Amino acid sequence: MTLIRRIRRAVLFTLLFLISLPFAIAQSCNPGTSSETGSVPCTDCEIGTFQPSIGQTSCLACEAGTFQENIGAIACNDCPAGFGSLQGSSSCTQCAAGEYVPAEGGACTDCPAGKYTNVVGQTACFDCPAGEGSEEGGTFCAACPAGTASQEGTGCQDCEAGSFTSTFGQTACLNCEAGSGSEAGDTSCSLCEVGYFSASAGDACTACPTGSYSTETGSTSCTECSLPYVSFTGGTSYCQRCKRLKKLKLVVQDVENQETQRVTFKGHFFTSRSQYSDFTPNSTGFSVLFYDSDGNQVLDLSLPGEDNDGEWIVKNSKKFKRFTFVPQESSVVSRFFVKARKPAKGAKSKVTMTLILNDSLSLTSETSFSSFAISYGTDEGSLCAYRRLKTKSCKYSQKKDRTRCK
Repeated sequence: MTLIRRIRRAVLFTLLFLISLPFAIAQSCNPGTSSETGSVPCTDCEIGTFQPSIGQTSCLACEAGTFQENIGAIACNDCPAGFGSLQGSSSCTQCAAGEYVPAEGGACTDCPAGKYTNVVGQTACFDCPAGEGSEEGGTFCAACPAGTASQEGTGCQDCEAGSFTSTFGQTACLNCEAGSGSEAGDTSCSLCEVGYFSASAGDACTACPTGSYSTETGSTSCTECSLPYVSFTGGTSYCQRCKRLKKLKLVVQDVENQETQRVTFKGHFFTSRSQYSDFTPNSTGFSVLFYDSDGNQVLDLSLPGEDNDGEWIVKNSKKFKRFTFVPQESSVVSRFFVKARKPAKGAKSKVTMTLILNDSLSLTSETSFSSFAISYGTDEGSLCAYRRLKTKSCKYSQKKDRTRCK
């Protein structure tokens, strides 16, 4: 009997649920209405809003470019072309001068630079004529100022470096002559400064590359330095005289289990304790230049000075100074080490400098050189030394897997 009673109760509850279901559904808010609970009593959606679903707790605002002027709406209407609206609008308005909307249901948009509208309700913007331009959302065009130029509908654009305009309303920029240049948007050209050059008309003034210099303004080319004179930085007006060190050693060795090379320089650079005390990783740069038998520069391995992004690791002791630099930006140099021994009174200091090259460069297989110069420090009077190699001064050791120039 107990089982039969349970079955009867289950059937009774099921029948009651099915009977009450239509009434429960009927109590939910209809589309176009809402309430805090989603059930009756419900309120019609206000103008500028809508609700397409049943049983919702709020109404949705009409998107920009649409409107709804009635209450209890289940959808919004698109504004016609040339008209627009803000979010939650109950009507559309004509786009103002300087604005447009190309199709139904769009929002009024500012005309881009170089185009304009001077009346309301436009579906497209008009192009400014060549030599004239407008700001974004412009209602008129005006002659381009000096230092700029424009074609039809492009807007006034700054002249590129190496070109200029000196008057209003120009349709094209003029090139600066060779030996002179300009910055972007300039109204005239000026002679390139010493240490800079401009090879052709329309070229911007460019810093002389490392290993070269210029001493006059308005240069169209740079002069190559020749050993023992070296230029380790670009944009210079002179070459630095380096000391010749016959015992400056160069060792190139593959890094074990890596596709990189270790390039090490060893020599006695300092002649006084004051030079050793001034030896610091701050405000300094490191450069190595390699030359072929004709004196032409074939390779530049340089680390910029204090502006270079990277990390200096300093580990000093009473007898040594140890600096390690790890560049943040990728270059042919992935790591730089320097170790300097404190000199005895009246003696020279032994310095070891090591570059770890990445796998994009192989010094021995890609580069043929007969001399090299090395510099540490960017200020005048910084450490600078060079070495001319004899024909058979570089030897490869298969046992140690390294090339040594001694």
